[in-house]
Amino acid sequence: MLNFEDTAYPRFKKSYSESELQKLFYPSEEEIEFCKNNSTGEKPLLCMLLLLKSFQNIGYFIQLNEIPENIIKFIVEKSNFKGTINELIHGYQDSGSKRRHVKCIREYLNTKQFNNGGNDLLEKVLPEMALIKHELIDLININLEYLVKERFEIPAFRTIHDICKYHRAKVNHKIYRDIFEKLDESGRYYLGNLFLERNQEYSLWDDLKKDLEKPSFKVMADMLMRQKLLQTMSGYNNLIQYLPPIKIQTFYEEANGYDIGSLFKVKEDKRLTLILCFLYTKSARINDDLCNVFIKRIKKFNVRAKFELQLYLDKNSEKTESVFKAFNEIEDQVKSGIQELEKINEITNIVNTNQELFDYARTQVESGIKNFNRFVWNHYKQSRKRLLKILTVLNLSSTSEDSSIINAIEYMLFHKDTTTEWLYPGRIYKRKGKTGPILIDFSWIPDNWWKLVTGKKKRDSFPQKINRKHFEACLCNQIALELQAGDLCINNSIDFSDYRKELISEEESLRTLDEYGKLVGISTNKKQFIMDIQNNLEKSANFTDETFQ
Repeated sequence: MLNFEDTAYPRFKKSYSESELQKLFYPSEEEIEFCKNNSTGEKPLLCMLLLLKSFQNIGYFIQLNEIPENIIKFIVEKSNFKGTINELIHGYQDSGSKRRHVKCIREYLNTKQFNNGGNDLLEKVLPEMALIKHELIDLININLEYLVKERFEIPAFRTIHDICKYHRAKVNHKIYRDIFEKLDESGRYYLGNLFLERNQEYSLWDDLKKDLEKPSFKVMADMLMRQKLLQTMSGYNNLIQYLPPIKIQTFYEEANGYDIGSLFKVKEDKRLTLILCFLYTKSARINDDLCNVFIKRIKKFNVRAKFELQLYLDKNSEKTESVFKAFNEIEDQVKSGIQELEKINEITNIVNTNQELFDYARTQVESGIKNFNRFVWNHYKQSRKRLLKILTVLNLSSTSEDSSIINAIEYMLFHKDTTTEWLYPGRIYKRKGKTGPILIDFSWIPDNWWKLVTGKKKRDSFPQKINRKHFEACLCNQIALELQAGDLCINNSIDFSDYRKELISEEESLRTLDEYGKLVGISTNKKQFIMDIQNNLEKSANFTDETFQ
């Protein structure tokens, strides 16, 4: 059983500072008057006051001797009581006075006993909460919040602990049963016999439980083999994709804790659910690993290309100086006082004499002097085959309506065995009896790649041809960027899944809008919300003006 100190279950601190005592336990005149009207004599009044202030702070009634001594002393001192604490609380614990005081305090604070609807509230809330939360600490804390919000007294910790634990188990059992019933006979047979081993020296279950070496290009072959194996076992993954991620993760962790012998001792409906979550998670993780290897490789290419660019610039620094000198000579001729025809002849002579320098300058300007992308292919080509293999096995999709980059990926993979330098995006290609896609949207190509990919300076017209090498390098770079940004996602993934699945629907947001507004303290009325924001901004601006020195 959990320790209540690990949760938000309300309790007294071991000690309070003087300022905390003043703030939390100093009785107001109204409270003192209330206790006077409902008690006879000094001792009952003080006992009722202690009961009231303790309940206000922890949300449930306790024995007076369980209240920290410094709190009792503080309240007693403020009331000028002359007797001892033992004299004060002696005989009050089980008295009729206490029972009457408890009833009065409930009416005064407008609270309800837990047995008077609190259990019904948790019965309503927990089935939904236990679907999206698994840890008992989280479930207990959420339900404490609901009880306080609905002004119910907090029950004993053991009570709320056991209620949450019961409903969590109930929700889990319903999941096991639902998945089992959705499996047809062939599915039950397949999953039930998948890990039955005939070879006592080898266990597929234990093999899959073991993680591969740290994901890298070095173990790419093993990663792809594992991915292929798990892909062949994923035929029933659709049955658990509706489950909240926390449930899949929890069931996976439980399954991963079993050896093959213990696994087959688990009840069938639960066992098959655990196996499905195990296979789904293992498959998602290997997809994530492949994706991370892809991204890291692309980043490495960029670093190397930047380094190569710097080497190139350093190597040609003398050429760059010569270009500047040539341009200075041209400027001198333009500003000289000689005849125009003679000027043209002199400038033409400078250009013809330094043609190699001017070609070098043109290349630098067109490619971008600091544009390292022109060197990316030199490093990409060494890993090209394996990178394209990753893209072949990963099921990439767009998280928006823009499918241009998905179309480009299909185009690239169709031409992966091509060796020609140029491809014609509007042409229909046929290879091995299959018709390839055409490219019609190039909006995803960044400006610093445009000239390298299309050979064109401006983006004012549809490119008739594209450089295959730079096209691939550019596209793989964009894939890496969009995966990290969430614009691309992978089916059956954890780190690169479609973030839209985690968003609530418009219907759900409207249904819970008022409750959310109350929780965070903002208006959900459009006009009032705008007015509140404007007022807050005005207050902040005025405060800034007044305090500015």
